[in-house]
Amino acid sequence: MPAVRPFVDRLLPGADGATINVADWPGTQGPLVCVHGLTSSSRAFAGLASELPDVRLLAVDCRGRGESSKEGPFGMRQHAEDLAAALDAAGIERATFVGHSMGAYVVEAFAAAYPERVEQLVFVDGGYFLDYPAELTPDMLLEMMLGTFLEKLRRTWTSFEEYCDYYRATPMYAGGIDEYGLEHFRYDLTGQPPELRSKIVEECVAPDWRDVLDYPAVTERLAGIEVPVLLLRAPGGLMGTGDAVIPDEVRDAIVKAVPQTQVVDVPGTNHHTILTSVSGARAVAAAVTAFTSDRASERVN
Repeated sequence: MPAVRPFVDRLLPGADGATINVADWPGTQGPLVCVHGLTSSSRAFAGLASELPDVRLLAVDCRGRGESSKEGPFGMRQHAEDLAAALDAAGIERATFVGHSMGAYVVEAFAAAYPERVEQLVFVDGGYFLDYPAELTPDMLLEMMLGTFLEKLRRTWTSFEEYCDYYRATPMYAGGIDEYGLEHFRYDLTGQPPELRSKIVEECVAPDWRDVLDYPAVTERLAGIEVPVLLLRAPGGLMGTGDAVIPDEVRDAIVKAVPQTQVVDVPGTNHHTILTSVSGARAVAAAVTAFTSDRASERVN
């Protein structure tokens, strides 16, 4: 089983006095700047970084997660400003940006605010949706769709193994958790057994979720994208049951808004294992390499 490539965590200044943790994998190519999902962290990209051994990859903990500041405000624009400040401190002027799930909305907001800093965009199973039913509030939808992930924030765990077993019991990890998934989950927890807790504060989730569901703002940001986009889809869906995060009609809406979008489906993955499994991370790495190589060739020619 492949090992996770060595990296260093860097506590960098965010916006408004916040501290943003950035996992920094060194490399001579790139950089790739990566942003995670709603209840995730920088370690979601440990597998991708390991499958791209020559690429400098930086993955942030958005505020409220990991080792970053836990105080608000939250929201896509705030995360974009934090990202800009952290990249300034890291000396990164321009990059390719990879966003998984909520992270795709963050990099959209970043591209809207700082278009000159964006080489190209990669959406990993995220970035757009069709408007949700009017009878549902965002908070109702949050509990309906993401209750499994909210539960991990609301309880304690007697051991790391118990925490992993919680996920093994779901369709998402029915095939087990490999080293890339374990690296992600190890970072999730803080404290000492039998009182382990998630590093993610629940206070960040609802405001970020409401921003993801801000249909007019998201639509405007998507329509304003002027760089090529790679859209990666996980056929297994959010919970591993085929409940697609990016169904065909959403894929088509993204391609209509950004005609220079390439779409790649990653077989055998769901919304989580597309990054947190060896097979998923390897397939994503191959797609990202082809995408960035094509762009480099176009610039040369």
